[in-house]
Amino acid sequence: MPYSDNIIQYPRFPSNLIHIAILIAGLAGFTLGAHVAFLVGFDYSLGKGYFAYIQSHGHIQLIGWVGLFIMGVSLYFMPRLAHFKIDLTRRVKYLSFYITFGIILKYIFHSALPYYTDAYWASTISSMTLLSALSILIGIGIYLSIILRIAIAMKNQKNNPNRDIRIFFLLMIFGWVLYGVSQFILSVILYTNNQTILLPNWNLFMVEIFIYLIILPISFGIGLRAIPLFMRLPSIQWNALYFSKIYFGTLVSYFGIKLIYQIIDDGYKLLPYLNTVGLLKNILIIWFVYQLDILLKLRVPWTDTQKNKWIPHKKESRKEYPDYGEFGRFEWLLKSAFSWLVFASLLDGYLYFALLMDIPTELSKDGIRHAILLGFTTPLIMGMALRMIPGMTGALRLKHPYLVSWIAILVNIAAFTRVFPMILPSFILENTPKGYENIMFLFGISGIVGVLAIWLFYFAMRPVLKGNRLPLPKSL
Repeated sequence: MPYSDNIIQYPRFPSNLIHIAILIAGLAGFTLGAHVAFLVGFDYSLGKGYFAYIQSHGHIQLIGWVGLFIMGVSLYFMPRLAHFKIDLTRRVKYLSFYITFGIILKYIFHSALPYYTDAYWASTISSMTLLSALSILIGIGIYLSIILRIAIAMKNQKNNPNRDIRIFFLLMIFGWVLYGVSQFILSVILYTNNQTILLPNWNLFMVEIFIYLIILPISFGIGLRAIPLFMRLPSIQWNALYFSKIYFGTLVSYFGIKLIYQIIDDGYKLLPYLNTVGLLKNILIIWFVYQLDILLKLRVPWTDTQKNKWIPHKKESRKEYPDYGEFGRFEWLLKSAFSWLVFASLLDGYLYFALLMDIPTELSKDGIRHAILLGFTTPLIMGMALRMIPGMTGALRLKHPYLVSWIAILVNIAAFTRVFPMILPSFILENTPKGYENIMFLFGISGIVGVLAIWLFYFAMRPVLKGNRLPLPKSL
């Protein structure tokens, strides 16, 4: 049935949000990160703007790259999940305007702020940074006003708890509120105190909020529904609702303890509790990946449990996958993403265990954070986009499926060369010929490889986002 102005339908896929997300990543987020990594890796002067660049890069990547992707997919996915028809055309336009405007201001003015010491110019540029946070907060508010209506309409599935993912979406909403409001408050403090960067400890605290309250819950929620279908995994027979409640309780405890630790003078007394809950958090993440069975494939796929008689087709699908290759080797991206998530969780779990047991460790939180954001989140976004979005836009397939393998290779090289220089122990580097020199070279090129990956991803996705049905490649 065609869309009509008189009949409210399920919303069309907001392709513009995805288009903008990739362009922001390619022109601002990944390039700014590549610039910083190049300076560090090849021992160039970091300059006054180094820490401002790092904060701008992180914020742009979280909101402009990851955030807009989450918004675009959830605005399409959630109404159908809740059987909730709604017209989003005008609100999506406002949402994309405010987020994009805020990102542009952040990229230009926060990065420039450290270079202006004159009171007038510093105040003017700082006010633009504050306006950036306000604009992004308005965009987040528009998004949440939509999502809350849809979330309320989602049916209670007490009789089918293995499919009940509402708490994951509620966690995501809670995370968006905390992150958007806190970034605005930190920007107000920056403006009023004439600072050049946001308060570092609180900024990193909110980055962690974004990871564990926004990225992981939406990945768990949509992953439980979509990934088993795309990759012929076992059907979800375990209690996803019960798991989501445990995850919710663990995160509330973790961030509650961490918040008190940061605001009271003798917060160090809470460290044993913080480290214990932090360890539990990582155990839950690893347990989820094990239950999803995406890496080991120990259990029979959902197709083997179907009672319907198999109907022969003219062409067989790929071995172990329900497609014919029209989406490329998207599974390379998804498998590598969850491999990075397990790796990061093992490192993070060990870090908390070491702190709990007073074991000396050189592990870097920054390395673990990049393992999650660049190693897990980026390949997951790319893999899910390449597999899901063609069906959502009506393109139905990729125009250049052979590119997917190269995207997977490049993004994993970028993650490897960014993460391992941050986590390798010093004794390994000291006992390796030219250890430090070689590892800093890898770090220096990591961003360049990441930029290549994002632009290759854009080339693969652009025909899909136009929404026209694509012909099946001759190779298939």
